[in-house]
Amino acid sequence: MKRGKAFTLIEVLVGVAILAILGLVIVQIITATLSASRMSNAGIDAAAQARLAFDRLGIDLAAMVRRPDIDFQSTSSFGAAPPYGLLFVSGVMAAGVGGTNNRGYSLVGYQVNVTTDTPTPCLLRGAIPIAWQGTNAVGVTGYETNGLPVSLTSIGVTLSLGDFDVLAPAVIRVVVGYQLYPSGNSVSLSDGTSLQALGQVVYSPPVRLDSEENPSSMTDLSCVSSLIVGVVAIDPDAVKRLKASEVAALAASFPVPSAGQYPVALWSPIAENASGLPAGVPLFARQSVRVFQRAFPINPYGAPRQ
Repeated sequence: MKRGKAFTLIEVLVGVAILAILGLVIVQIITATLSASRMSNAGIDAAAQARLAFDRLGIDLAAMVRRPDIDFQSTSSFGAAPPYGLLFVSGVMAAGVGGTNNRGYSLVGYQVNVTTDTPTPCLLRGAIPIAWQGTNAVGVTGYETNGLPVSLTSIGVTLSLGDFDVLAPAVIRVVVGYQLYPSGNSVSLSDGTSLQALGQVVYSPPVRLDSEENPSSMTDLSCVSSLIVGVVAIDPDAVKRLKASEVAALAASFPVPSAGQYPVALWSPIAENASGLPAGVPLFARQSVRVFQRAFPINPYGAPRQ
């Protein structure tokens, strides 16, 4: 009789080892693919948050009332208390005033803060309507004869935290820069410094002069060609799993740029180095950080407004 052929124990063990190695390699490939997919999706979701913020801001700025007697208040810090990151009058509608008094003008503000609905800091937008007083409001405080407000300090309308709604829950940091016209003129900044306008970007807003020596608190947009807005966004799913302190620590890792710097140029190396971000923040959140920048022309005609 012929004996049947069979695998020896050593051959079976070798085969099992080879299958185990192949299985491990396949699992690693699948894990790496899923991780790359998650990272890609996180980046896409963060980009969508930044786009939402930029698009809304673009709408408000496009309808902004550009007059020398209308305040435009801004700060690079985007702190949680007034002055807000941006505060200006825009020709956008806001609920609250109806009938003939509502001409579509609103006081619009942006800030990074928490609300009862969002316990972690994020980008908020507020808008409150400004009612016109008619076309013959001579002598009415804060209004010219054409009914338009002349100063944020005299229109009798202010924004409170209750007027703000969440705009982009995963935008955790915003800075605003002011691209100066290369006019060569001397410009006074809100931090008390003066410089020659050579087309550089600065992060302390230029201010108007009440007199030859005394700058006012009103931002002077006549010497600004564009606003340079930089934002830091993370994956919306990641921010839901973070504490307010972790979001604040992550946002604080991205400083206000110095004069002449652009946000993306300064922030990109920080965002790309997840190990350099606060160790107390979970790795999945650090890896989802993305930085963006957009320029918004303020005076699009190529010369300072007179």
